[in-house]
Amino acid sequence: MKTSTISTLFFIAILSSSCFGPNVRFIESQPESLEELTSIPEKFQGTFVIDKDTIEVTDRTISGDTINSNTLVVKGWGNYLFVNSLENGVYKLGCAKVVNALNYEELSLEYFLIDPWKDMSDDLPKEEFETAAKEKLNQMIADENNPIVGIDSIERYLILDNVSINQFQSLLNHAESEQVTRIK
Repeated sequence: MKTSTISTLFFIAILSSSCFGPNVRFIESQPESLEELTSIPEKFQGTFVIDKDTIEVTDRTISGDTINSNTLVVKGWGNYLFVNSLENGVYKLGCAKVVNALNYEELSLEYFLIDPWKDMSDDLPKEEFETAAKEKLNQMIADENNPIVGIDSIERYLILDNVSINQFQSLLNHAESEQVTRIK
């Protein structure tokens, strides 16, 4: 599956999605090393506003959808709740993060955005940029240590598989963050 056709599609997908939120999906629910939760911890329960959307979380549901069903897998680790939603055969991941200190609470939604061109110069002419980007993509896809296994050229996201704990932690450390407001 790691061909130059994939790298070309990958290039198109990244350029098109680099400013539109998460562009990563997974073959397996994440993190792979964690077991599914039987219930959602109390600190993640309540009614929340995320970018004008209201989300209600109970001990066993998220907006009315039952956790650990065929399409919704929930895992937890410390101050993180990992919500894996199965869509079109791959998992879309949302990471809720809560930080509590005294009477202060900070809630956020973390999402992964891979930008392989962040170190490339914006000053390159278009043709040179495309050539350099294709070369970098071919290197990434050929790298056996890179978990990228493909792209969805229609929905414009990267597909990752066999993500190690270290790779997942790196994605989490570099995640984009969106503020969440608890309303009850």
